[in-house]
Amino acid sequence: MTAACASSSTPATPKGASAPEAGRAVVFLGTPHGQLVKFAGFHFGHVRSAYDAVSPDLVCVEIRPEAFARGELGDGPLEMTYLTCVARERGVPVEGIDWWTESTPFAEVDPVTQDAIEKDIQGVSLPFPPTYDEARSEAYATASLRVHEARVRHAGDAAAGDWMRRNLWMVHRVREAIARHPEARRVLVAVGCEHTAIMRQFMSGEPLAIRLAPPVTPVPPGAARASDACVLEWEKSLATLRSQIAALGERDPLRERLGRKVAVLTEAIQRRGLLAGE
Repeated sequence: MTAACASSSTPATPKGASAPEAGRAVVFLGTPHGQLVKFAGFHFGHVRSAYDAVSPDLVCVEIRPEAFARGELGDGPLEMTYLTCVARERGVPVEGIDWWTESTPFAEVDPVTQDAIEKDIQGVSLPFPPTYDEARSEAYATASLRVHEARVRHAGDAAAGDWMRRNLWMVHRVREAIARHPEARRVLVAVGCEHTAIMRQFMSGEPLAIRLAPPVTPVPPGAARASDACVLEWEKSLATLRSQIAALGERDPLRERLGRKVAVLTEAIQRRGLLAGE
């Protein structure tokens, strides 16, 4: 998650929404966030190729709706800005679907509980970062569910950053977005790769074709390069992050997390989202 300048109000508990009509496809693209500018196994060439393969007429991104409405695209990971700009260039509507609050930090897990979690997931392989093909595999989905279920079961949802609640809200907001765009037949949902399994599970009972992004060959660097509009948004996000860090105390643990995001955004801006050497 990315800290934002303005705090997010906590919404009411989601109520059941009527299922969207049959004949629509919801395609999940799970991404490794900042690793996209570092890892040859899953980079922006894959993201762009997946977008082109799906050819969506509605895109849902991991950015909170209230921040998205204010134009604060940096509220989400850097590839959400990238996909937003790609969609807008094509006149495709984009909706923010994330949910989290600054007042709900990850809780500390005591050593005994952490040991129980580790024993519970012993032998479970959840690669990070995953390659594009690993991220869209059923083996990765199964492992992701096992790991997060163990964390929530032993330590509670707060220890996992309100993991279950967050995913329920994102699914709810996908449904709302689809209802607002009755003309959309191919909905691309872009979220972190560990969200896709549980979100698909929550939506499995609906009359929709629920899919993972198709196998792709990454587009060449020239086609994957971030647009001027995207780089400008990344620069705005970088300025916001630096202001946030400047306002923190020297020993605030948030400084380190935001500092890592600054480093990733700086790389992305310098190379327009491409890997080193491209």
